[in-house]
Amino acid sequence: PQTPSATVVANQRAFRPQFGNITLHENSLNSNYNALTAKVEKRFSKGLTFLSSFTWAHNIDQGNEDLLDGGSGSVTSWDMSRERANSNLDRRRAFVLNAVYELPFGRGRSLVTSGPAAAIFGGWQLGGIYSKYSGLAIGHTINVDNQNLGGAVRGDWVSNPNLPSGQRTIDRWFNTSFVVPSAPGVVSNAGRNLIYAPGRENVDLMVSRRFNMPWEGHYLQFRFESFNLFNHANFGSPNTGVGTPNAGKITTAEDPRRIQFALKYAF
Repeated sequence: PQTPSATVVANQRAFRPQFGNITLHENSLNSNYNALTAKVEKRFSKGLTFLSSFTWAHNIDQGNEDLLDGGSGSVTSWDMSRERANSNLDRRRAFVLNAVYELPFGRGRSLVTSGPAAAIFGGWQLGGIYSKYSGLAIGHTINVDNQNLGGAVRGDWVSNPNLPSGQRTIDRWFNTSFVVPSAPGVVSNAGRNLIYAPGRENVDLMVSRRFNMPWEGHYLQFRFESFNLFNHANFGSPNTGVGTPNAGKITTAEDPRRIQFALKYAF
């Protein structure tokens, strides 16, 4: 159906109600991406190398490639202007720093080149990755369908769904009253992807030591690696079904700290 209805549900007002949904792949969507990027890099010298990058961006589109699969992703498939909004890939800020440092001790280094101290402190290497990302834009629904169009139902906008950072909790990540049901027979006016999910922050650490063997080109490497070193809680996306008991609640998270040891023989 191309118009809403106050009383008759969508599947009774379709052009050909005797047929079921037809999957449609249509190459007609539009997207726009703008970004500022900055990079600081130090190539390997004196035992140190690092690469740091920052991106500040905004991604706008009319939906994912599979938006029209089954016909239920958009509010009105004949008017895609309603869908123009923050992309599912819209991550406003991203910062990544990775570094490797060989300690300056032991044979061939600048400090403590011989003796027992060189044997103890030589050959060590530190490495790590620090990453910090802002959250992705996510969509919502509302549990009252007054449109009867068969498409997405988002309700009417009342207020900003994104709470101040000090008010966000895993039990109420966003303002769950930011939309209300539209009037009967009226298309709702709330856009898509209005909510921002939690960001992500992580530190990975690597400590290794190389033991040269008596044979040329042979060495033994010990590695200690910790993923999510500080056991930072990176939460998943909240439930965005407005009007349901779990609206605004987060029930998932990424992996906690993981530690592993490895021993590698290279020849």
